[in-house]
Amino acid sequence: MNKFVRCLSSAMLLAGLVATPAHAILVSTDFSGTVTLDNGGTNPFGLMNGDSISGSAIYDDALIAGVSANEDHAINGLAGWSFSITLGSFTFTEVDVTDPTYTTFWFNMGAFDGIEFYIEPVNIGSISNLLVEDFDGGRSLFVEEFNVSNPVVYLEADWDFANASTPVAVSEPATLALLGLGLIGLGLSKKRKEK
Repeated sequence: MNKFVRCLSSAMLLAGLVATPAHAILVSTDFSGTVTLDNGGTNPFGLMNGDSISGSAIYDDALIAGVSANEDHAINGLAGWSFSITLGSFTFTEVDVTDPTYTTFWFNMGAFDGIEFYIEPVNIGSISNLLVEDFDGGRSLFVEEFNVSNPVVYLEADWDFANASTPVAVSEPATLALLGLGLIGLGLSKKRKEK
């Protein structure tokens, strides 16, 4: 019986490793920015010039070559990739994006260095049809009225990717569960052997 439990545990661990997606590791990094235009304080986020905005990104570091100052990766359809940005009390994620095929992460010699996306129409209070967008390598964020002849720019901000946090590994629940079951099996095997 002990041999069977050990074999089963080993098989579960091996299955977990084989079932894990082919990547080095999913990593998460945080970044921040500063408001540069606040439309006289009438933007829907309650932000003023000099206020901070924040964001985070999760990506597969195996796909990053790290040999170019201008490396881009479209994240649409890539498992495990996501992002969020927070403007005042509002947070937007990749789920809010209008056209996922446009969403791109940028890297500079392997370091996260930009984001491209657009979200519209956004309605906040009495302000409607807003466009929230980062483009051209993603170092500037814009919030303006969308689809009008004279758009009002409500907010502009610049991201500071140079101060982005060092990527931190993201745990994968399925792999951890399989590892845990395997370790439990090995523990039971050891206990039976001691008796």
